[in-house]
Amino acid sequence: MQYDSDMSNQFDRKIFGDTNPSRHPEAVDRLRFYELVLLGAGIATAVIHRGLRETSETHHWELGLLVVFILAAVSISVGFRYYCSLSRAEFRKANQLRIAFCIVWLAGLLALVTVGPQILGRIGQDLSTAEAILAFSDLVVVISGLAGIITATRRAAAGGQQPATILVLTFLLLIVVGTLLLLLPRARHPAL
Repeated sequence: MQYDSDMSNQFDRKIFGDTNPSRHPEAVDRLRFYELVLLGAGIATAVIHRGLRETSETHHWELGLLVVFILAAVSISVGFRYYCSLSRAEFRKANQLRIAFCIVWLAGLLALVTVGPQILGRIGQDLSTAEAILAFSDLVVVISGLAGIITATRRAAAGGQQPATILVLTFLLLIVVGTLLLLLPRARHPAL
């Protein structure tokens, strides 16, 4: 069975709003796909990272570090897609949300590294700079993913998809996400 990339690319562009011509269209399409996969993995990793019970002897810093690497890869991918774009103004318009999250994340990292210890000390938080970076990265990846889901749903509704289908799929997605969140150890009472 041969994969029909033209039809898939048209659907992807309609849903995700990326119709910008590029110098390397195949590479850009692959990068968009990888960004979506990475953001999905980042959301799952952040939820698992924050959902596991904190114990004094174990810290799951490697999960937070994975989220940092995912956001770095997405930021590099967005930068490369911008560089390959033939119409940069159109690229900025079509990808303004993704660009904004990359800029906010990079600016937050810079702020946490440079003035983070002073700010954290003043507000009385007992967090190291590394822990603050991991928490900030978890927050950015989850909000970015939620914003992406909302944007894709709006574009699907505006693109001619049946409203009933969108409602049912969104409802099923919320049920699955809620069920998975309730399966996390932090969602259970310790005595159970």
